[in-house]
Order: sequence, then structure tokens, then C-alpha cells
Amino acid sequence: MDIAQLVDMLSHMAHQAGQAINDKMNGNDLLNP
Repeated sequence: MDIAQLVDMLSHMAHQAGQAINDKMNGNDLLNP
């Protein structure tokens, strides 16, 4: 794995975490409908 792939993976994970936080704050918990 090269640096670009690592950065891309971390960026994706950060985005997913941000979406999960936004959903919880909005009361839309996608994991527990």
C-alpha cells in the first residue's frame, strides 16, 4: 500500500465518521432505524 492509498482510505473513513455524527445529531441513526 502506498501513501496515496493510505490517505484516501483515511479520508474515506473520516467522511463516513462525519456522516454518522451528522446523522446522530439530526436524529437519523441509520444503524438503528
